[in-house]
Amino acid sequence: MAKRKNRNIAPNTFAKYRTFSRQLATYCEHCACIYADQLTVSDMDRFYASWKDGVRSKAKKLERLKAFVKFCVKREWIAKDIADDLQAPQGSSVTVPKSPFTDGELEKLYAACEKIGPQLKQGPGYRTWSGIDERDFVDLSIYTGLRLSDVATFDITKRLKGNDVFLRMHKTKRPLFTWIPDWLTERLRAR
Repeated sequence: MAKRKNRNIAPNTFAKYRTFSRQLATYCEHCACIYADQLTVSDMDRFYASWKDGVRSKAKKLERLKAFVKFCVKREWIAKDIADDLQAPQGSSVTVPKSPFTDGELEKLYAACEKIGPQLKQGPGYRTWSGIDERDFVDLSIYTGLRLSDVATFDITKRLKGNDVFLRMHKTKRPLFTWIPDWLTERLRAR
C-alpha cells in the first residue's frame, strides 16, 4: 500500500487497492495463510473464483492481483508467479457503447429544468441559478460528453475556443477536444 501511495495515485484508485488488500487479507485468514509464500496457484484460483464482481470489475481486480504477485516475486517473498495463468473473464475487454439519452429522456430532463424557475433573491430557499442554468448544464453535458464534474467546473475562458471545447484528461494525460454548436456557444458566452 505504501508503494501505491508513493505513486500519488487518485484517491478513488487508492481506495480500490485498499479494498483489494482487505479482501486478500480476509481470504488469507480463511485459509490460514500467514506468509505470502504459503499461497499457492490453487489459492489464486479459489480467491479469483470467489469474486462476485461484474466482468469489467473482475478484470481490473485481476490486474491488481497480478501486480501484487509480481511485487511479491520481485521482493523474493514468493518463488514464482502464482497468478500468471489467470485470465480475465470473456468480454472484459469489449468496449461498451455509451448510448445517448433518448428523445423522451431529454424531454423529461428539459421539463424538469422548466420547473426549477428563475433565480431567487436572498432569503429562504435562495439560489443563484435557474432552470435556464440547469438546461445549459444538460446541453453542455450532452453535446460534449464531459463528466458531470467537468461540466460543473467548466470555465469558458480556459476551455472554449470558438466552438471547440478543450479538456486535458487526468488519467491519460492527453488532450481531449470536442465541439459544440453555435447556439450553445453563444449561450455560454452570454453568461
